[in-house]
Amino acid sequence: DASNLFVMPGLWDTHFHREREIRFFADRTNRAQLAYGMTSTLAPGDVAYSSAENREAIKAGNRVGPRGFVSGEPIDGARTHLDHFRGISNVAQLPIEESRMRGLDYDYLKTYVRTSADVKRRMVNAAHKFGIPVGTHLMSPGFYVGVDGTAHLAATQRLGYARTVTDNAGLSYDDVPAVYANRSIMTTLGGFDVLSNHVCPGTDPRLNIFANWKLPQCEAPPEPDPDCMTDICRQTRTFARVRDAGSLVLAGTDFPLGSDVMLQLHAELRTLVNYGYWSPYQALLTATRNPAEFLGIDDDLGTLEPGKLADMIFVQGNPLENIDDTINVKMTMVNGTLRTVD
Repeated sequence: DASNLFVMPGLWDTHFHREREIRFFADRTNRAQLAYGMTSTLAPGDVAYSSAENREAIKAGNRVGPRGFVSGEPIDGARTHLDHFRGISNVAQLPIEESRMRGLDYDYLKTYVRTSADVKRRMVNAAHKFGIPVGTHLMSPGFYVGVDGTAHLAATQRLGYARTVTDNAGLSYDDVPAVYANRSIMTTLGGFDVLSNHVCPGTDPRLNIFANWKLPQCEAPPEPDPDCMTDICRQTRTFARVRDAGSLVLAGTDFPLGSDVMLQLHAELRTLVNYGYWSPYQALLTATRNPAEFLGIDDDLGTLEPGKLADMIFVQGNPLENIDDTINVKMTMVNGTLRTVD
């Protein structure tokens, strides 16, 4: 009975490396995400063939799970950060990567830290001709060669320039909001060492089904920070500044790097709202409308409107009044198929 439930668009995790670890390949990961309201994921750099296989299996109805939007392995320099990255030493190698992008029908392309500006520019041009956006970690030189957004705020962001966020204080320079105008950024607030504003599992029956994952402890939310002295508060403030400058802020967890497949996205949304720089409505846009707009598919997804695909969730409570209610998902619908936890 959905008559007393809040109906809203399905949630997106736009920074989800599903294929990074083999223990997350199976159907169970997908079902856990559905149970917590995620109807779409974007892999900003993933194992290309496995990621494409998961997308096609879900489309064909042979596997249950959120829509999977696919990218290949990140394009990196000759000395790659991870062993599955694509090491590119010069532009002569790029036709092979462009062929894989077209052959596997990527939805997104990611360039990494050690790529040269020439390689970034060539891949940006190829991806844009193919009709997909390009992300990176390096806002410089990335933004100067046409990259559409970054996967982090507090990470390796500027080559040869001061960092976007200082290491210890979480402060951002005044030019950052202007640089991000008309581009995108993924939140990734708790993707590494901190799960801010902890989501307490409590007696959630869904955790009985997916009980083998390591879960965060039940802890109180962080202490009030009215002067915004903590790193996490200052990051949410910077995200608000880039939002107000015209950036598309996208909710993302960087799973599985220190995050939880079920709860982390909800922690991201709560963290945005917790410090007062985001309303619940603004935070929810980062996980609904904004990702669809970023991928250029907002005619089909991201909001609930006649003629769009039926991706939605049914929630107990009112997330527009209390962002904590977003986690109270009772039913999830993907492409018109309704699923419940039991």
